[in-house]
Amino acid sequence: MHFAKYLSFVAMALTGANALGGVLECDFDLFPPGRTPTIADGAKLFTFACIKVFGCEHSLAPTISGEQFIGACLNCPTKADDIVYGGCLLSLED
Repeated sequence: MHFAKYLSFVAMALTGANALGGVLECDFDLFPPGRTPTIADGAKLFTFACIKVFGCEHSLAPTISGEQFIGACLNCPTKADDIVYGGCLLSLED
């Protein structure tokens, strides 16, 4: 099972959420060149992206995989399959 899909499944199970949520992946390219992003940077980015940009109610703090942050957004209002914003991709699952 793909790591991101597994992470999303765990997020849904832990919150008991039946509402729409999905996996959020954001590239390190969003940060200035020569600066290595930290987990704290990822948490701030995910809070902003999930809640302010995508309109979801919650974000699940990301992990680092390669040169990406991978986490989840929960209780999202949209029915679209994939939404792209900047260097972030939200893949919704129902």
